[in-house]
Amino acid sequence: MKKIFYLTLLLSVILLPKAQSQQGWGIGLDYFPNISVESSDQRLGEGSKFSNSIGIFASRELSRRLVITGGFNFANTGHKTGPDVLRWGLQHDGQGGFDPNTDPQENITFIHNYYHLEAPVKLLYAFVDKKFRCYISAAAVPRLHLANQAKWEVASSVSGTRETTVDDPINYRALTVGFQSGIGVARQILGRHSIFLEPRVQFNPVRGEVQGRAVKGEYISYGLALGVKLDLMNE
Repeated sequence: MKKIFYLTLLLSVILLPKAQSQQGWGIGLDYFPNISVESSDQRLGEGSKFSNSIGIFASRELSRRLVITGGFNFANTGHKTGPDVLRWGLQHDGQGGFDPNTDPQENITFIHNYYHLEAPVKLLYAFVDKKFRCYISAAAVPRLHLANQAKWEVASSVSGTRETTVDDPINYRALTVGFQSGIGVARQILGRHSIFLEPRVQFNPVRGEVQGRAVKGEYISYGLALGVKLDLMNE
């Protein structure tokens, strides 16, 4: 784990400084809206939650078809449970259950959020390099845990929606490493500017412990990344 971290740090140092003076460099913005879900339950809508990441990157052409990029993202992942119906004693049918015709009036949803600073190091290979540049990509994604949030939302047909934050007793590991892959298309526009769209999948591990017991979470994020890149002037 430490070796991967130090290798990523070294590559970032090599990639980012003095990019303006190098041939084949570029800088850009990457936005990745996605659905994150626990890998143990990948059924859309059950345990899934809308998440996203946004970041900046620098790129360096290693050859006509091969590019390496490094950068930093602020990312949110997590999962959602519910909504589940809330029932109260006054809705009891007197026979050990609840009257199915009674309006439950309230639904509850539990939401867990994890916030990370990511430092992805990515390789892109263009298998088509014409008017449209089509490529595949793979990346190692070291992730620094910044914060986490657990809350529940109660939606009431009478009083609207209210949120309550709850304590999360888990002590999360500071550093984990995720993995990412995608297949994308890029198109040059407006001189040195280009835009790209990339269907992407990312594996995000979450590790921690509570009362001496290890806690593991495995999250899959999938969505359509989009962004813009500026090719820098060569000397």
